[in-house]
Amino acid sequence: MSKNINTYAEITVEALKELKKHHGSITAQNVKDVWINTAVKLGKSDSITKKGCPKGAFLGILLSGKVKNINVDKYSLNARDIKNKNAVYGKEIIKLLQNKTFTVNDKSKIWNYICESIIGKSIKHNGQVDVACAFYENGYIIK
Repeated sequence: MSKNINTYAEITVEALKELKKHHGSITAQNVKDVWINTAVKLGKSDSITKKGCPKGAFLGILLSGKVKNINVDKYSLNARDIKNKNAVYGKEIIKLLQNKTFTVNDKSKIWNYICESIIGKSIKHNGQVDVACAFYENGYIIK
């Protein structure tokens, strides 16, 4: 990985490589475990490893049905997974990139759009955009 890659993008790409090794059904818990184990393996701090926003976006994007060759069993979700707002943000960011509304270079514009259209107020993003852009720019999204 390049030294300039964002922390959450790095975790995303490495976790996706690990998930591609799984055969058969992948559960939501498998996804969370792979995210955490990947962050630990990469030597990330506890706060980065445990941060829910990027992990939620990661799971949401995997559940979107738009990821190549990785399928998560939707029946393995718990109520918290289903209500995860970061999963919604991740899915919406992927749609914006697919529709070419924004590019991966427009991260602040993407987040401003999410704040205006979904959240209803301006807040700081916590890695959700970096996760979605990593999926997109590394060829994991079905075009």
